[in-house]
Amino acid sequence: MARNCLYLDRIEDTQLIRQVSSAIEIFRDEVRQRPPRRIPH
Repeated sequence: MARNCLYLDRIEDTQLIRQVSSAIEIFRDEVRQRPPRRIPH
């Protein structure tokens, strides 16, 4: 699963959970999100 983590390079030098959270938040702001889809059932 880690090899699919697109922000792994951004968090590998972090030490505090707040640093990890901030790095992920910045990543999410930069990446285009897919539109939501219904889950078929």
